[in-house]
Amino acid sequence: MYIFLRKLLVCCLCLSLIGCNVTSGVNNLTSSGIGPRTSTEMEQEETRLAQSKSSVRLDVSIPVFDAGLEATEEKQKIWPELRRAEATAFAWMLKEKMEETESFGAIRVTPDQRATSEVYVLGKILESTGEEVKISIRATDISGKDLIARSRSEGLGFLAGLVGEPLSVKTFSHTVKKDYLESPRNSGKNGYEPLFVEIANYVKDLISDLSSKRASSLKSIAEMRFATSLSSELFSENIVNTEGQYSLVRKPSQDDPTFKRVKTIRVRDQMFVDKMQVQFESFHNKVSKTHRAWQEQVLKESEARSKARAAAAGKAVGAVALIGLAVLAAAAGARSAQNYDAVGTSLATSGAIVAGVAGAAMVQKSFQALDEAEVHTKLIEELGTSTDVELAPQVISFEKEQKKLTGSASEQFSQWRTFLKKIYELGKTPKVQL
Repeated sequence: MYIFLRKLLVCCLCLSLIGCNVTSGVNNLTSSGIGPRTSTEMEQEETRLAQSKSSVRLDVSIPVFDAGLEATEEKQKIWPELRRAEATAFAWMLKEKMEETESFGAIRVTPDQRATSEVYVLGKILESTGEEVKISIRATDISGKDLIARSRSEGLGFLAGLVGEPLSVKTFSHTVKKDYLESPRNSGKNGYEPLFVEIANYVKDLISDLSSKRASSLKSIAEMRFATSLSSELFSENIVNTEGQYSLVRKPSQDDPTFKRVKTIRVRDQMFVDKMQVQFESFHNKVSKTHRAWQEQVLKESEARSKARAAAAGKAVGAVALIGLAVLAAAAGARSAQNYDAVGTSLATSGAIVAGVAGAAMVQKSFQALDEAEVHTKLIEELGTSTDVELAPQVISFEKEQKKLTGSASEQFSQWRTFLKKIYELGKTPKVQL
């Protein structure tokens, strides 16, 4: 009842706001606004709109998704190995679809949120069964501003909070249809692909509303935040952090040798993350065929399981009916015996035996059908443990220094950032000739 009232309130608010918009539109209608505009007016309007939009391409980081492993088994069956593989593969799939929009600068999949970019798109897998997928998305910029909450505050999106979704989160869901995977034109594609197309277009719309001035400011903030990661004592005066919101105070001189060195190190940092893209792509290519095969098999097994359960239910109903007839026949036999009807007693008893035996047989078949459904369920579970992710150790070098990186992608990235700080510290230490 509470949910119904809340949704009713949302509808009423929408209608009242629409009514306000209609009224204001009528009041603002003047004789000068009637009729088609001239071509010159239309060109001026198009130019104004183009100038108000950002012409600066922003770099985007897509950290490996949150696998959502905290969900309970009662809600859904989760295979940790598969979810971890999906967390990486899904981030790469989103990168590919965002690149197809041609609306961004460099788009990089990163091990975590510590990479330096102007925009961050954070995903979490809420559900992934092969048939059903649900993903929540957050988007923020390097200044700490929540892009989804900002977008919703400017329109009717704020009403999302009234129906249970946080203002800073956008949830996307998709159901894979069997005919999608069977279609020749979708050969080799993942059944979840339409979901990532939808997410990519949503993020594109979020970014397209930023002005060129704001986009340029974000690039400067990104530079300063990277600089403070190397030396906060030197660069912290250029940027201020107010409760998690970063704003630029001033930019260092482009001729400042220390700042030039920071920019050089940042280029190497970007090159390192670009090199990681090869590893992420290789992993995605390795997983993609397995994941599609898993989806195809899950759909088949799910269909078989549904049929098996339906058959089990049908047999169970038939068994109950036959056993019911056996009980009725037995009761009739008992009444005939009381009335000394030998023929009636014999027939009723025979009917009870036949119906009882048939009912018992159907019960057995029902259990067999349920066992078959359980076999299909276990097969799906086994398919879910067939993928895992590994990252090979690598040796990197910079300014005659070398470092061997080991462990997961996140651990290697952390070691790389520590290595960069060491390089920076060595560079600012004066060389003393002994």
